Amino acid sequence: MTPHTLFTPLRTAAALLSLLVLAGCSGSAGAEPADDERPVVLTTFTVLADMAQNVAGDHVRVESITKPGSEIHGYEPTPGDLRRAVSADLILDNGLNLEAWFAKFVADVDVPHVVVSEGVQTINIADDVSAGKPNPHAWMSPVNGQVYVDNIVAALSGLDPANAADYEANGSAYKAELQTVQDELAGELATLPPTQRALVTCEGAFSYLARDAGLTEQYLWAVNSEQQATPQQITETIEFVRGNNVPAVFCESTVSDAPMQQVVEASGAGFGGVLYVDSLSGADGPVPTYLDLLRHDSRVIVDGLTGARRERAGCRGERRDRPVRRRHGARRCQPHPRFRQHLRIGGDERFRQVHALQNHHGTGETRCRRSAYPRSTAVPARRRGEVAYVPQSEEVDWSFPVSVRDVVLMGRYGRMGFTRRPRKTDHEAADRALERVELGEFADRQIGRLSGGQKKRAFVARGIAQEASVLLLDEPFAGVDKRSEATITSQLRALADDGCSILVSTHDLQALPGLADEAALLMRRVLVHGHPSEVLRPEHLARAFGLDPAAAAGQARTPAPRTGAGHA
Repeated sequence: MTPHTLFTPLRTAAALLSLLVLAGCSGSAGAEPADDERPVVLTTFTVLADMAQNVAGDHVRVESITKPGSEIHGYEPTPGDLRRAVSADLILDNGLNLEAWFAKFVADVDVPHVVVSEGVQTINIADDVSAGKPNPHAWMSPVNGQVYVDNIVAALSGLDPANAADYEANGSAYKAELQTVQDELAGELATLPPTQRALVTCEGAFSYLARDAGLTEQYLWAVNSEQQATPQQITETIEFVRGNNVPAVFCESTVSDAPMQQVVEASGAGFGGVLYVDSLSGADGPVPTYLDLLRHDSRVIVDGLTGARRERAGCRGERRDRPVRRRHGARRCQPHPRFRQHLRIGGDERFRQVHALQNHHGTGETRCRRSAYPRSTAVPARRRGEVAYVPQSEEVDWSFPVSVRDVVLMGRYGRMGFTRRPRKTDHEAADRALERVELGEFADRQIGRLSGGQKKRAFVARGIAQEASVLLLDEPFAGVDKRSEATITSQLRALADDGCSILVSTHDLQALPGLADEAALLMRRVLVHGHPSEVLRPEHLARAFGLDPAAAAGQARTPAPRTGAGHA
């Protein structure tokens, strides 16, 4: 036998074995029990599958042609997809030219299909090769999602009349959840200035969501563009973001965000995050269901545009205060016994005072807090809203695209309830605080565009807006102009007169007489404590700073108390 005749049967056997293995894999993947007699509904992509399953409950077996994470526009059906379509009882598709491959796919399939977007008030694509055609992403609006649900209820009721009542009940409950998402989104975005209610994305897939949430839409490229972005599109988007002071921009999960990062760099806006559109994630991913997708996108958009996410990241060295209203009879936070002896913060007879810590080495918020309040007391106090903190400017990333009002509203964060939605009272408190520090006219300006003194005043305003009973300030006069120094001093005095205890860490000796009621000179321990005039005596400064008495006497010569100081 020649080698050729020997290998021919072997090759034939191998080919047959391969066919058997492939056939076995094809038949077993995703196989359902043979006795499952429920109707089979096949959808074109995962979003529709999840919507249909929520309406169907256990009465119908729902499957999706595409898998989680797949791109739907240019999908290429497989022979296996065709076999599933032939054996299905009903096919649901989106329509609106989303599934460009669908018409050819079902041309020879004798199975009824329903277009679930039927009845949606469409929005046409404005530009690119698809200009004039309806935008297919109608499901991205919770309002349109309810139209989809109605169509699915009707389709399933026609397929399985015996369970029509269940489909109707499931659909009604599902629509209520969709409406809740819509109401929360619209309500939170309503707090934004009209010019900032803009949704800037990579692809124009959010036209319906933007319309129903009262947002202006801007995108780099239109739906399913062959190229991601041209220089002209990037330039136009940059100009839009700058012209409307848009706080944040976004990009979809299925495309590269590189072009949008160019917009971020050139415009100064923040990158708000990744949005999901065409596909759900796997079960362990961020958007395993349609409701999860809508909630995720809504939260990312709201956080990006209102500053909630940037509040969590913008002050690198700061923990977020979570103030709540003090219940009747709740006791004030109690000071550390060592500082009760020296500073007597919180004592009923001397609570309305400004206390200054002067330290040769940096003090900072941690030292201030730990000196006056041990952790066991400070943490609950901050949670009760009794302690607010104004950081040094060096601890803040000024590039984050938040407005001055956004920064001040952070002081109200814990009062906003579970949804963290600023209410009228929160905005009023923020505006009052801005007026107190003479920044009302700058409320809508990006925080990084303020001068050094104005930035410090903005953070003082945040502490004022929090309405805490104890306010800690770390170097409030560092790098500020005379006007800001005078404004901050007068407002701290006013807060003390209103019953707030002020604890200031400062290296500015000249600030003490016009600011503080009491002062403490620290050098790893309390060297001296008392009235500023006592603390600033030459012998004490010489001891703290290692100066000779004559030089210390020069340091101790300070100006008279500043205007607005209640008492020195």
